[in-house]
Amino acid sequence: MARFQTVLFFAALATLTSCVTSRNLNERHRVGVRVFDPKINLEKPVATADFSGWHLSGKHTLIGVLENIWVVAYDLKDSKVLWFTQTNSDIASALTVSEKDVFLGLRDGKYLRLDAKTGAIVWTRQLERFVARPARVVGERVFVISSGQQLYALRKSDGTPEWIYDAGFPEGLALQGAAAPVVVEDNVYIGLANGELLSINTVTGKPVWREASSDTDNRFHDVMGDIAFVNGRIVFARYDGQVAAYTVNASSGLKVWEDKLPSVTAAVVKDDKYMVATNLGDVVMYKADSGKKLWTAVTGTSISGITLHKDIVYASGSNGRINAIDAKNGKLLWTDDVLGRILSGAFLYRDAIYFPTGYKNIYGYQL
Repeated sequence: MARFQTVLFFAALATLTSCVTSRNLNERHRVGVRVFDPKINLEKPVATADFSGWHLSGKHTLIGVLENIWVVAYDLKDSKVLWFTQTNSDIASALTVSEKDVFLGLRDGKYLRLDAKTGAIVWTRQLERFVARPARVVGERVFVISSGQQLYALRKSDGTPEWIYDAGFPEGLALQGAAAPVVVEDNVYIGLANGELLSINTVTGKPVWREASSDTDNRFHDVMGDIAFVNGRIVFARYDGQVAAYTVNASSGLKVWEDKLPSVTAAVVKDDKYMVATNLGDVVMYKADSGKKLWTAVTGTSISGITLHKDIVYASGSNGRINAIDAKNGKLLWTDDVLGRILSGAFLYRDAIYFPTGYKNIYGYQL
């Protein structure tokens, strides 16, 4: 507890430090950095990772995790801690944050809803296995997938399961960064560790269709990043390198296009564009409905996250490299190397984009 109080003291004093001078091309776009855990930043333990991420709630509130058991809300405008809530077990999932709610899974299998304004625990639900992926909140339901590949439709008001669909326990290891559920009309789509894509009715919890698993020799086949729905088609990417789109109807999915890449580590949809990144550092932009490859950018380092803002694609890596890419042609605009692994998503605040690292530092760059 003493260490955390020290962290809160430093966090309350933390301010966005502007770069007055720039010594090289790589740093000239950086506007500053916030340090949320001075001890970790000083010690820099090897392979420290932050999968929970930092997320905006409302206009100025930033919510994230410290020491893996504290959920913290921080006011970016006034540079002060608003609240902090301790959990009884390590936090296992990425946070799912809105203006009113925070949803998260613990390593002991509990799933929680917090009040985003106060940090108070609204409800706790014990699941059979822990949840590592982000949730999908639609209306009065919260859809979560456990590490045992059970899909829960939880009642948002009190966490009561309306139904549970068991897709079968994964045969091998599952990867961090696997896809969150996506809901389209009356169906929820989920990806499995063996590469299968499932469609399940949101009302009954009954399966609608199940796309065959991958047949590649890759050890991992997890569906990664965003499962996208664009112009009547479901688009998704697997760790084994398969990128594909299916048309969907009431009872089946029909493959429209497919491409093969090296291992896929991130995927994101923006309007009618689908962007995929690989462990070799390639970033590929597709037209989501047709599969037309618009461009390929080569960064040379493994990519763990992609964010598109206006005309720039920001691709961040597990080795701390941040790449800015021209969204029109794939040209590399600038890069920067920071200390710490970047394994959670970036967020936008005012006129900058921010990247959290495993050392609990958040680096900001001008938009």
